[in-house]
Amino acid sequence: MRQCRPFILFTLILTTVSVRNLATASGCPGAPKADSLDIDSCFQDPLGRSVEMASRLFACDFEVFGIVQGVFFRKYTQKQAKGLGLRGWCMNTREGTVKGQMEGEEAPINEMKHWLKTKGSPTSRIDKAVFGDMKPIEKYSFNDFGIRR
Repeated sequence: MRQCRPFILFTLILTTVSVRNLATASGCPGAPKADSLDIDSCFQDPLGRSVEMASRLFACDFEVFGIVQGVFFRKYTQKQAKGLGLRGWCMNTREGTVKGQMEGEEAPINEMKHWLKTKGSPTSRIDKAVFGDMKPIEKYSFNDFGIRR
């Protein structure tokens, strides 16, 4: 068993160097620098094309408080979410808030959170926005971002 260890170590080092060289040579924007290795960001497919790895998906619930009903808040929320490539839904509540759920990659979700906290529709007044935890998901639950009634 001791004789196998150097071979395993050599194979690991060779694989690491090969992956680093492939990603760096590919010109992939997410490719690792020569002194670091992040094999999750980019690789080459068998035809030598750069391919970015699939990003992780998350789901996040939200509720927005203030003057958010009767001011086209849901319509603007839908437009913003679709523009960011998010999926999910939003709806008015009996308490006068707008709540919903969004699914997508982390960066667009964070951008949408900022928009829900600070912008909204042109005539809305946002007092606060509350967000649930970002939960990792395997695949989308929704086909697009819709308005529920």
